[in-house]
Amino acid sequence: MYKNLCILLLIIYFNVSCIIVYDLEDSKSDKNENDSSINSFIIKVLDKVAPLIYNHDTKYAVGYKEDVFQSLKMGLTQYEVKKLIGEPLTERKNDKGDIIWHYSEPGKKYDHFYNRVLIFDINGKLIERYSEFYID
Repeated sequence: MYKNLCILLLIIYFNVSCIIVYDLEDSKSDKNENDSSINSFIIKVLDKVAPLIYNHDTKYAVGYKEDVFQSLKMGLTQYEVKKLIGEPLTERKNDKGDIIWHYSEPGKKYDHFYNRVLIFDINGKLIERYSEFYID
């Protein structure tokens, strides 16, 4: 209960802070771009705070390195990514035909984990890197 209350308070605090920053932004800027920046900021902050509150035992793919994962450039081929970071734990396709590689999963003791996912388009080019601390 205490952990959930802490997370809720953090979310409220950062949402209010972001709304204030958002309102101070130049009115000529694109609102969608600001919304995306605010959401990105909140996710990054929660990604750092949540693991301090929730236990985890994240399982990573063999050869996985966080700094390499975070530095992967969009447009790399699947072959290039495998050379840099190794094979994913799992691979699947979504409805659009994109290829999704999971480099992490929950461990045996906890359902909370660092979720690390790469998404490739149908041509095998990296189009998205997804990073979050997943809370179940």
